[in-house]
Amino acid sequence: MPVPLAAPAASVGAEGHADWLELLALKQGDASLEDFVSAVRAVGSLDALVDDQGDPEEDLAQSVDSGSVLAQILAEDALGEAESRSLACGGSRHYPFELVSTRLVRRRNADQTTYAFLLLLSKYGLRAGPPASHPERLFEELSVVAARNYFGGAASGARSSHFGFPRRVAPRNFKTALDDLCRAMGEGGGTKDVPQSKTALDAKLDVVCWIPMPDGQVGKLMGFGQCATGGNWEDKLYELQIPAWCEKWMQETVVVKPVRMFFLPHRIPAANWNNASIDAGIIFDRCRLAAFASQLDRDLRDKIRAWSRHVIEQELGA
Repeated sequence: MPVPLAAPAASVGAEGHADWLELLALKQGDASLEDFVSAVRAVGSLDALVDDQGDPEEDLAQSVDSGSVLAQILAEDALGEAESRSLACGGSRHYPFELVSTRLVRRRNADQTTYAFLLLLSKYGLRAGPPASHPERLFEELSVVAARNYFGGAASGARSSHFGFPRRVAPRNFKTALDDLCRAMGEGGGTKDVPQSKTALDAKLDVVCWIPMPDGQVGKLMGFGQCATGGNWEDKLYELQIPAWCEKWMQETVVVKPVRMFFLPHRIPAANWNNASIDAGIIFDRCRLAAFASQLDRDLRDKIRAWSRHVIEQELGA
């Protein structure tokens, strides 16, 4: 039997609160400001939050409904975050909810969207889906689509590759896969002959994208990216160091270094965005991924929808 949607702690911030509203809307069709106020007050964490902000306890005692006032403020912040997400997704076409007065309303087929998959993956993790569904692989393939579309897609001739292990199309062996990738890009000259290449899997490189030049010469726009699905994504911001990666694994110098990209299903707080971008390069969070990976091929789309439907049924009971 599905566990009722746990009420959000007051301290998780507008991002966590907006996630809760979206999940409730997925579950029951809509989520109101009143739903949030009732739920967050029931948790009993409001007093601690007020204390952390430095308000004396006696001031709280003088206010008949101070908890309700704070809960109202948090609810309005959560709805503001939801509105910001709609804009960050590129508008209603990619954001599966509509803000109607003080309610977040589920749009038609919301459960089938890229955004819903990312929300559920962020909240419930890799083990929430059916056995052997491998949502981390689905996420990496989705990220490949987003990177290619951001590079201009078919109109620009952009090409992309899923290099993360295990690779679905490219060879499983690291050396063979990198040799093939270097030939396709016309960069790097193949895999450097070092002992580590025999046991490497993907060396933290999950997504590769590039725009070929007609002359076939080296020196082109390329992007190397890493995916992070877990809640420890902040620990991974530094992991992919592209100049060192190319020097370590490729035979020839890459004259124009690829741009860094970082893909995650979470929503990064606005206050952390600049520093995260400095550390990881071009970030594709949940909203950017929804904007650039809404149109997927049938196989990937169907797998993502099946995973989302299973999680919604098991975790939300909807």
